[in-house]
Amino acid sequence: MGNGEERQSAEQQAVLYEQLCRLYPRKEKYLKRWAEALLLLGREIEADGVLLRLQRIYGDQGNRLALDELKQLRHRLYAEAKARSHRQPPIFQHATHGLIAALFSGHRKIHLQEGEHLFRQGETGKAIYLVVEGELAVFLPKMAHSGKPYLINLLGEGELVGEMALLFDVPRTADVVANKESVVLRFDQCELLQELANNPEIEKQVRREATIRQYLLWLIQSPVFAQVPLELLRHLATQCEEQSFQPLQNLAVSGMPISHIGLLATGHAKAFFDDYRGNSHIHRALHPGALIGALALMPESDIESRVHISDIVATEGGMLLTIPLSIMRQLMLSYPPILHTLLMQAERGFSETINSVSLQT
Repeated sequence: MGNGEERQSAEQQAVLYEQLCRLYPRKEKYLKRWAEALLLLGREIEADGVLLRLQRIYGDQGNRLALDELKQLRHRLYAEAKARSHRQPPIFQHATHGLIAALFSGHRKIHLQEGEHLFRQGETGKAIYLVVEGELAVFLPKMAHSGKPYLINLLGEGELVGEMALLFDVPRTADVVANKESVVLRFDQCELLQELANNPEIEKQVRREATIRQYLLWLIQSPVFAQVPLELLRHLATQCEEQSFQPLQNLAVSGMPISHIGLLATGHAKAFFDDYRGNSHIHRALHPGALIGALALMPESDIESRVHISDIVATEGGMLLTIPLSIMRQLMLSYPPILHTLLMQAERGFSETINSVSLQT
């Protein structure tokens, strides 16, 4: 059986066992087969959610042996997903011989001691770097919602860093520091842009990686995602899409079905509610990191029946990151603490609504 046929068979198996698991939600054999099919398709986060359900069943049964084996499988799944994400950067795979020769000339190598910064958040970016030895830590020195540093990524041999500032023409978005003695190669801006112009496929792949990293930065603005393991968060970033909006544009309309979760990436908005007289009042201001439509993720909710409970209007232009409901639900299965944070956010929102009603009526 060829690769195409194997994938088609795995897709059919995934659909079949998903349906069987809806009918028999505690059938261990069906859950295992469903997870196996998802793993063959490379859908690790969904497979992990199924395995977590199986883990709970074994826990209820007190089956310690099966439980330990399943926990080891889930740990291996995380490790394999992380290893697959650490691929060789496309620009290094397909660069011209002339560029490769220039990259390895002595004056382009930069040696970093442990604890030494390669660059800092807010600096102007004029180069992109390739890690050839050691390890670099990428982190935000201060998170808006916690005031604490936040580790975004650990980069090892063969990985690029600094491409976001260069490709998107923005200041450096994070600090990068050597975790141990490291060596990086420096690509000059003009050289890199020329190479990308000559190789559209390389440009597409490098920009895709830069976009995923940008989405990661937007996601962690929300306390809901700030504690999610990086490998799960990266997968979530690959499933997101961005939508720009203009001032006074409706981001949500009261009574309309919730089709996705929206994260306010940039810009600001206000939520409005109507009182019993039909008068519209400002409910609360929304800032970057706010979630729109999170009501659909509450426990025991029937997603199809969930609707927006207020109008949300942009007060300035910005960007909205959209997340499919199915992906968010799988993430919640894989990382249950998200639900606790969502409930805290909802409680805070209801309190603000009550206070707003008291002041405006």
